[in-house]
Amino acid sequence: MATVDKVAASVENPARPPLSRDPGRGVAIPAVGGAMDLAIGAKQVFVMTALFAKDGSPKLVPRCTYPLTGRACVDRMYTDLATFLIGDGGVRVTRTFGTTGAELAARLDVPVRRAE
Repeated sequence: MATVDKVAASVENPARPPLSRDPGRGVAIPAVGGAMDLAIGAKQVFVMTALFAKDGSPKLVPRCTYPLTGRACVDRMYTDLATFLIGDGGVRVTRTFGTTGAELAARLDVPVRRAE
């Protein structure tokens, strides 16, 4: 199964990504808190972030390396360059801003397709 990662809260698994957060360099992993309740208890989870980090690396990646807040819980991702639906059918681009779906697909390490 393919996975997706590192969204400002992170995303993993194009089918139903989990949510995680980057605690930052040198920062201890925080204790369990309300984010887990929200991620797992919500009917839908939306993530908003820039699609690419300052160094140009994508935040939507094949494997989640941060501790997970919730597994397989993200439904939609809003970024500065596109809006993504994430579900059983994988990652689908619903809208792009200043770029094309083909350009995004070339820069990402996860398969994306155009939503119908």
